[in-house]
Amino acid sequence: MQETLQAAGRAQPVYVLVKEHGPEHSKTFTVEARLQVTESQGKPEFVGRAEGTTKKNAEQGAARQVLEYLATVPPLVSARTQRRGHS
Repeated sequence: MQETLQAAGRAQPVYVLVKEHGPEHSKTFTVEARLQVTESQGKPEFVGRAEGTTKKNAEQGAARQVLEYLATVPPLVSARTQRRGHS
């Protein structure tokens, strides 16, 4: 996912642990991968949310959702490219 986001000129998502529940020996973790619009501090453009038996599994599930979302939207055109007259 890192390569896909870099190629598209996007920032890496922020991973947030939003919930963990269950007994210590059998926890379930809920993680969000929040994709920000470049140079934006406001509401995320997209939030992937997944559960897993480990934080890593939950992060991977949320990242998968971000990748699926990115496949549905056109790539960003950077301001630098627009100033040069390229598309």
